[in-house]
Amino acid sequence: IQWVQDDRVTLFTTDGLVQIGGSLVPKRVLSYD
Repeated sequence: IQWVQDDRVTLFTTDGLVQIGGSLVPKRVLSYD
């Protein structure tokens, strides 16, 4: 899974992903339209 940057700051924490100022869009390499 590739995380596509969308003018935001993504913090990798123990609770998971915290997105600031944008949306976190998971883009999978295989079969993800």
